[in-house]
Amino acid sequence: MSRNVERRLRFLCEQIGEPERGLKTRLSIEYGRSSSVRSAYLVAADYYDPGTTCVVLCLGVLDNVDQWVQISARSFAHLFGRDQFLDIIVLDDEQEQMVAAVCKPFYRATI
Repeated sequence: MSRNVERRLRFLCEQIGEPERGLKTRLSIEYGRSSSVRSAYLVAADYYDPGTTCVVLCLGVLDNVDQWVQISARSFAHLFGRDQFLDIIVLDDEQEQMVAAVCKPFYRATI
């Protein structure tokens, strides 16, 4: 996703529910196997248009960004099917503050 698109996202609230709980659990296990992922959020967002609410996986990743995006996408497809879509963005510090204001991380690396 381009930086311009990311800036137009408005983070609304944590995406919760039974299916999401399964995804969060699966991803937390994956992320816990490495020190590359520092945080992860599953958040409802829109593109400043209330009619276009979507679910976004927001990652705080230190390195191997492409690898973690692919792992996340595969985990999502495994649980929800390849015909479903999930936006995935890698957060910069400013974006992480914006997400954290409306949603708790479902994964935070222990240091």
